[in-house]
Amino acid sequence: MLMGEIPYDSIELMNVEGDEFYNFPHIYCHFENKGQPYKRLFYALEEEYGHGRKYWREIATYDEVKKSTKSWR
Repeated sequence: MLMGEIPYDSIELMNVEGDEFYNFPHIYCHFENKGQPYKRLFYALEEEYGHGRKYWREIATYDEVKKSTKSWR
């Protein structure tokens, strides 16, 4: 799964209830990082702690994947 980190200071507002179109949380933030809200992008794999508890473990940065994909072509 491609994931992104948004710095806490970049978050302006959160609407945890969503709106009339989407009923999931909305995060409103400043696009201060080269036109993006994300400080960094990375790929993660969903893993299980046990007893049904899950977490996401980083497996590669976006730049690593992008670089290796270009060299593979």
